[in-house]
Amino acid sequence: MNKVIKREVVHMQSSDKLAELNNKMLLNYYVVFKSNNNDPLNFNPIVHLADVGMQYKETMHMLDPDLINIMPALHYAMHLPRIGFDVLDLDEETLLQSYDQPNNIIPIPSDFVNMINDFSMPLPTLIIYEEGCTESAKTLEKKLGSRLGIIGFDNLSTESLKKHWRMIWETINESDDKNVVNYESLQLYDANEIDILPLVFFSNQFGRLKKVINVVKSSEYAFGDIALIQFESHAILATWKEMLDEARKNSRNIDKSSFHKLLSKNRGRAQVPVVITMPGIAIPQVSRYGRSDKLPDVEKQMIKLLGTHRAIARNAIYIELDNMPRELFYELNQLEINCKHERGTNNRYIWRTLKKLGKILSNHLTGDQKDIILRASHITVFSDFPIGLAIFEEVSAPLCCYKSISYRPLTPLTRALQFEVPKMPYYYIGKRLKVIVAECLEKNDHIRKYSNAMCSTLQELSAKYETLDVVYKEVATIQELKRFLYDHRDAGCLVLSAHGKYDTKRNMAGLCIGGDVWMAEENDFIVPPIVLLSSCHVSPRGAGAVSVADLFLRSGAVAVLGTFIPVDVRRNSLLMVRLFLYIAETQIGNHSFKTLDEIWSFIISSNAINEIMDSNPPLKRWGMDVKQDGSFPLKDFQHIRSVGRLRHSHIYEDTMQVLREMLREEKLITYFEEIKHSDNFFPESLFYQLIGYPENIFIRNEVFEEASISNNL
Repeated sequence: MNKVIKREVVHMQSSDKLAELNNKMLLNYYVVFKSNNNDPLNFNPIVHLADVGMQYKETMHMLDPDLINIMPALHYAMHLPRIGFDVLDLDEETLLQSYDQPNNIIPIPSDFVNMINDFSMPLPTLIIYEEGCTESAKTLEKKLGSRLGIIGFDNLSTESLKKHWRMIWETINESDDKNVVNYESLQLYDANEIDILPLVFFSNQFGRLKKVINVVKSSEYAFGDIALIQFESHAILATWKEMLDEARKNSRNIDKSSFHKLLSKNRGRAQVPVVITMPGIAIPQVSRYGRSDKLPDVEKQMIKLLGTHRAIARNAIYIELDNMPRELFYELNQLEINCKHERGTNNRYIWRTLKKLGKILSNHLTGDQKDIILRASHITVFSDFPIGLAIFEEVSAPLCCYKSISYRPLTPLTRALQFEVPKMPYYYIGKRLKVIVAECLEKNDHIRKYSNAMCSTLQELSAKYETLDVVYKEVATIQELKRFLYDHRDAGCLVLSAHGKYDTKRNMAGLCIGGDVWMAEENDFIVPPIVLLSSCHVSPRGAGAVSVADLFLRSGAVAVLGTFIPVDVRRNSLLMVRLFLYIAETQIGNHSFKTLDEIWSFIISSNAINEIMDSNPPLKRWGMDVKQDGSFPLKDFQHIRSVGRLRHSHIYEDTMQVLREMLREEKLITYFEEIKHSDNFFPESLFYQLIGYPENIFIRNEVFEEASISNNL
């Protein structure tokens, strides 16, 4: 590959040049369609499952009928370049920087076009319009412009696809850069073949697109070949990264003679992003609300488009699963119902259920699909079921302990589409994170003292780390909360301390603020990119409840942390404090985490020792007993005894083994009979779910840091 253009913004000298680069390389595909919505400005419907109208009775995941007809346009746009760099011959360093590059597709109702007067909307690269929307498409082109013009659904074809790729190349090329596009191999695939699309970018760059397509099309097992090709591409990138890092470390040129040897090694250990679609709804949605228990073909097609779109963005392997067994949701619902702190929880029942979920899910996966999941570098799952709770037979810890997972709820499918197809912007925390803490618990609340302790600790962290700025406010009403949010519009994170209210009769889970239960359904407020709900059961999944956590995504959040069950306020406080501690430590360079999902995955797995000790008061007293030399068992465990011995996929089992050894050495093992059982403690951190795009929230990133410096010049 020729070193033609470097995407690193460190070479940009001003924000004007950065803006110029963005305008040139960002591609935006608009889709104009007919809408029967009487209020097209309110094109982000909140659908209360308890109030579903007849239009959703025949659906499983509630897809707005207006959006069915746009599928050909989505399908076509996903065949086009994601960004301008897709048509250029990129050097290895630039390829390594490729992270999340979806096709930016912007659906526009035809009635909305005449109301557009915001010229800050991105320049259309191409406008695709539904039959009967020709005039609206022309009006949109007149208002915003369009590099490639307009085209109707009926005129989309392989020939138009090749034409549009060439036109994009002509708009991008200004200095005789090498064109890597194999136009002969470009093809508009049918709906059953779009699994090939996530392979196109790397295959073009590696000069093997034609070969890749021939292999996949002639294969009797296309999924297996697609997976092998993606693993090979990521192994090549891992090899180049290793060589570049070694060259920088030793201040010398790259030793290309070692490439094939390193590649052979990386083939066996390469990890690849994985995207999973898992349709299926909870039993009450069928029995109480009359939703379909069979997935309509149009919803299946739309879900596949969403999964493929995300796989293209991440150069990922896409796993398309059939409807999840109802038994999964039944077992999850029973789990959520039976996790009640006030009357105690049967810990062994919890662990049996997590293993049962893993077994049910395993029966729904092929061997290759499960192997790929276990080798994933990151998992994005479109589903109403939290796959991270499952314990597979090959391991002893739930999936969320050893894999970073981003959850995208599928219901309503209309909203899932609205969040996925337009490009979600990155959020860079950088060297300063403003955290606003809204305390909604009343002063005489029996758990308020624990919440106060958490807030005090966060303020202490703020005093210790210049990178954290914590602002605290007591909030008595919903309006006060909205004013607090408005006054701190520059905040990066909201911590909302409140009681959760799960109304099983109405099947809704909201927040108690003052005397009201708030569902965050209004359009008159915006929340920061990160929302952490320090509350009980605000995101239950077993019965398919409407969740305030999901609705915060509509209000501007990029990622929302919620809970499936009632949680212990003291353990919740520890998790919140640990999260901010590791964010702050990462900001100053003491940890190598890059994104929020990586930190949260680490928080979950490393919390095993705390959960085990919390389950046994005598054990906890032993662990915190400070010796004359200042050491104590918990410190020894964390810094000496457990180092290099804890496998995240067996984190609880390995933690127990190390603790047993320490107790045996002190001749105390007989006093802690419960430590002999690996399933007699409550793994509370597993019952938190991070939804949205936490992988797009960056803590540290050299490219973004240089860009922020450039923008401040």
